Amino acid sequence: MPAEEFLNPTSHDDAIASAIGDGYLDAGPLDMDHATIDVDGDGILDTVVGSLHTGHEAAMFVATDTDQDGTADTLKIVGGNGEFSSFEYEADATGHRWQEVDRGKLAE
Repeated sequence: MPAEEFLNPTSHDDAIASAIGDGYLDAGPLDMDHATIDVDGDGILDTVVGSLHTGHEAAMFVATDTDQDGTADTLKIVGGNGEFSSFEYEADATGHRWQEVDRGKLAE
């Protein structure tokens, strides 16, 4: 799926949920042209926050470009039930991919 569709809060649908595999996210690089937040205070917009639907539940995501190359390096998805997954975009033997680095449930 094109990164613009993934990062555009008005176009999220179940296709995003189908991209989430067991420990990885089946998506390519995510373009950060629409970043609206500067999370590290350096004056550069580096983060996008949006909503999506995973199955029957709404969720939110936070994508951040930590190395200022124009594509997201980290992605966090938090479901309405408090479950979350964190991904990092990294190189492996088959190329680049989103690797899950953490998952859990927010404390109640």
